[in-house]
Amino acid sequence: MARGRVIEQVHGILAGEHVAFDVADDGRGFHVPVPGGSAAVEIDFDEWGRGRTMVRLRSHVLEGLDVLSENRLDVLEHINALNQSALFGRFYLDADRSTIVLEHELLGEDLNADELINALYAIGLVADQTDDDLQRELGTGRRAVELPPAENDGGSVRAVWQWPTYRQTGKRSVD
Repeated sequence: MARGRVIEQVHGILAGEHVAFDVADDGRGFHVPVPGGSAAVEIDFDEWGRGRTMVRLRSHVLEGLDVLSENRLDVLEHINALNQSALFGRFYLDADRSTIVLEHELLGEDLNADELINALYAIGLVADQTDDDLQRELGTGRRAVELPPAENDGGSVRAVWQWPTYRQTGKRSVD
């Protein structure tokens, strides 16, 4: 029950903030492309603890990596360096999917719009800035923009999503 309420809340926040997104076929997740960028953020929900809901923001920074014994250490060292400087989220290698992932979690029950949108912008921006560099440095992998489009685009919600600017007040605003 709690998860359904959190999913509806996140849907309302995304729509209210004019974020372009696609709804997953099962209605339990969202796909948010970074406007004008090469990355996307997936928003999924998991049960956590007793009736709590975890909101997971995940970006597949590079997919289809050729991770071989010759370059595995280099890939892992790049990921470690990213984690040393990352303020939000964590990078990891999903070896089963040959994918470098950037992921960040939020608790859903007390989630507010600023917390979600700031995390979404942070993960989207970092993934978009990182994918090009990693692809060039590692010489392998495809960015989200280079992957085939989803087979079913039903349920899409299109709106204008702009990167926020921060003024001296510290509050987020969109120019």
